[in-house]
Amino acid sequence: MSELSPRGPLTAFLLEHVRDRVRALPLGPAPDVADPLGDHDLQLALYLCYELHFRGLPGVDDRWEWDPGLLAWRRELEDAFEAALLERIAWPREVPAAGEMDVALRAILDAAGPEEPSLSRHLERTGTLDQFREFVVHRSAYHLREADPHSFAIPRIDGRPKAALVEIQADEYGGGDPERIHARLFAATARAPVQQLAGTPAVEVVEAVGVAPGDLVLTRSHGVGPMGGTDLDPVLRNLGVTTLVVAGVSVNVAITNLVMDAVNHGYQVVLPRDAVCGVPADYADAVIDNTLALLATVTTTDEIAAAWAGPGNGTRGGGEP
Repeated sequence: MSELSPRGPLTAFLLEHVRDRVRALPLGPAPDVADPLGDHDLQLALYLCYELHFRGLPGVDDRWEWDPGLLAWRRELEDAFEAALLERIAWPREVPAAGEMDVALRAILDAAGPEEPSLSRHLERTGTLDQFREFVVHRSAYHLREADPHSFAIPRIDGRPKAALVEIQADEYGGGDPERIHARLFAATARAPVQQLAGTPAVEVVEAVGVAPGDLVLTRSHGVGPMGGTDLDPVLRNLGVTTLVVAGVSVNVAITNLVMDAVNHGYQVVLPRDAVCGVPADYADAVIDNTLALLATVTTTDEIAAAWAGPGNGTRGGGEP
């Protein structure tokens, strides 16, 4: 653990004792810090305590994971952090019912007001390159944990919630492809020699695709679907669009996200199955038949072209799509 250095009395106490053999832990220092949410010493101490439940710490006996003394001291750190967090946000004192949880979470965001922009929006519009690099470094470490703690909940739930969580976790872990694990994607972004910055060639539409005079080009700095982190929704509404014909790649991620986002925003969605693809092909077909067909009208490009060519279809020029 020579690469870890204490950030204050809390991490100094923790690192001093867990480097040694498992034994009765003496009374640890109280987390009396001015800002538990931003105190690096407290946050690193919590991170290291939690890491004992995941990949462990180099040179540390695994038996420290369930040491009663260490768990009791960790609870003190958690109590200080949680109290500061609840004081900062407008969290209801009574836990909302399961069916009202989404409304309660949205209320917290609304209470912050427009003067509190999201982190992603700040990075998209005004963030610097150094801030973006720091973000992907922290995000990579966060994603090492993001999926794993949620997996602890799988044996505690049943039925539809369990099935939904397992599906989400499968995506977090790359859908079976280790190179698609989210933490690795952020780590690769941090190492990438090309930075996708606004106004640079790295974010221009590639020449092979080209941009026609009537095309609209929207910038997306984050998210995994065309509606995430873009102005697509307001642009479509200004144009009076109510129905979307979705095409492109891939059914694995972007197409599925777009269909769900569009339906959530109130659009009718038409999906020509021969204008989308995914891998493996039988998996893409299964997603279309068993998931997307519940949300969109699944058809073919020939059927769409015939509908556009027919009379009274509302397209421009009396039938020109």
